[in-house]
This record gives sequence, structure tokens and C-alpha cells, in this order.
Amino acid sequence: KIAAHAVNIAKYGKRASNWDYKMDIARKNLDWNGMFEQAIDPDLAKEMHYRNGHSNDEDGEVCSMCGEFCAIKLLKDALESKKKSIL
Repeated sequence: KIAAHAVNIAKYGKRASNWDYKMDIARKNLDWNGMFEQAIDPDLAKEMHYRNGHSNDEDGEVCSMCGEFCAIKLLKDALESKKKSIL
């Protein structure tokens, strides 16, 4: 799959890398709807997300893979805490 994706980027250039960028931004923001929209199979992505016991995580506070150990959430919390201590 990775090799096929690399070929798509080489073949389609910006169009393929644009998809990557949109997915990266959605992941960074824990934007589940954005991730579902960019998924290869949005219906399967939603099914797996909700099957694992997650509700509609509009607030982006839950990572379906890592739970409380989500690196993105931990980094956001640490940066927010550091920002508050500076102010």
C-alpha cells in the first residue's frame, strides 16, 4: 500500500500530495469528520471508529488508536499548559 501510494504521488503530483496534506491537518486537529472525508473508505472508517466505542467526538478529545496516550493530545495539552505558565 505504501509503495502504491508513493507511485500515486509521483504520478499525480500535487493532486495526490494534497490529499495527504488534508489528512495530515485533520489528524493534527483530531478532526474526525475531516479524517472520514479524506479516508479511502469513509464508511468503513466511521464504522471502525464507532465500533470501538467512540461517540461523535466533535471536540477532538479522543484518539481511537491511543486513547489517553494519544501523542497529539498529550502534546497539545503540554503546549497549552506551558503557554498558561508563561502568561
